[in-house]
Amino acid sequence: MKKVYAICAVAAVFFCLPVFFLSCELLDPELKIPAYIHIDSIPLAADYGTQGSSSARIADAWVYSDEKLVGVFELPCTLPLLASGNHDLLIKAGIIMDGMAATRGPYPFYTIYGQPVALTAGSVININPLVAYYPATVFEWIEDFDKPGITIKSTAKSDTSVLIQKVHGDSAFEGGTSAYVSMNRNNVIFECENTSCISLPKGGASVYLELNYKTNWQVVTGLITFDLAGSIQEPVVILNPTATWKKIYISLTDMVSSHPDALCYRVFFGLSNTASAEKIELYLDNIKLVH
Repeated sequence: MKKVYAICAVAAVFFCLPVFFLSCELLDPELKIPAYIHIDSIPLAADYGTQGSSSARIADAWVYSDEKLVGVFELPCTLPLLASGNHDLLIKAGIIMDGMAATRGPYPFYTIYGQPVALTAGSVININPLVAYYPATVFEWIEDFDKPGITIKSTAKSDTSVLIQKVHGDSAFEGGTSAYVSMNRNNVIFECENTSCISLPKGGASVYLELNYKTNWQVVTGLITFDLAGSIQEPVVILNPTATWKKIYISLTDMVSSHPDALCYRVFFGLSNTASAEKIELYLDNIKLVH
């Protein structure tokens, strides 16, 4: 049975502490006062025309000194280095995978930031990393709802009165337009999928779904796999209600690779109003399917 991961709606507060201890080879026993590296954030610079929005949620900095891992630090952070002199600093952009705070790692599609530093005891060096998508990243599907027409359609399961609409202005995430789904007590099921069946690499190749969302109801997100025998629909992640826009990175790697005979895939989003709620709302933006 496939696991469905729920996104915790309560934000946890962490001290900026490394997951790994400082490498012993970086410690100078003669030094009593460390030098400090401060990293406020790691923004993404994407080419909008070919890669879509620069929206990102880079939560951690994976810091290396002279190719040795110093530690993993939640942003923003100020980290000590018990070393002096010239060193080569490398920083990988870390994400929260599938919205699970305990599942973190460097995002495989973001470049590594590098910078030489001269460390002096007691000094604070401000680092301003900037990352981009690797040129080899393949964007199979981008939907930001800012262009004429959209590449999402309602499925046959949906109530006929439930439609995807575009919202503008303050209700939109960015770019002036986002997708909006509204349901009332007369609507029971909403489901939508991308219009094209997409071929994806298997064999463990990294495949991710990125999106920005806001919702007051649980949203099921997953894949529909098509092969010669027909199709199978499987949930991957449940998006929990959030009053503010959030960014999520959903790993589809295992699910895609578990279907070696698949011909193509579709992404789906679903809402179920079994409680006869008066008002259910879902906003979507900046959907990307990458490998």
